[in-house]
Amino acid sequence: MSLLPPTFNITCEIWSGPFVGKDLRITLQPCNLAIGRRVVQQYQDDAVAQVAVASLQMTLLLPAGTDLRDAWQGWPNDVIECPSGSGRWYGLVAWDDVGKGFPNEYRLAIITKIGNAVDGTLYPGLFWPSPDPA
Repeated sequence: MSLLPPTFNITCEIWSGPFVGKDLRITLQPCNLAIGRRVVQQYQDDAVAQVAVASLQMTLLLPAGTDLRDAWQGWPNDVIECPSGSGRWYGLVAWDDVGKGFPNEYRLAIITKIGNAVDGTLYPGLFWPSPDPA
């Protein structure tokens, strides 16, 4: 038997990347935002000005079959606002299925914090809220 499925206690908005405001594909998608086993990973992105920028990676858990699109499929990576309406923006790094073929299957996505501090060209105006809302 595979892992227990998560509780989807919040919602998120999923935008077709890389430009937010162009294509809101999924709204109010049930999800669970986590950091895994409290292990912080770092994602290196050297596409901007030939300089590597480290960003915190989070784990986004979603129901099986949720439509996520990333570079592994030939798409620009999705942009995700989580929780919905919070102004907290993440770029999709990669996704895969957990418990594939079992009745408790779900989708796991690795996402990384984005905004003008990371890339003002691809994500204009995506400053995180300050102070961060509860």
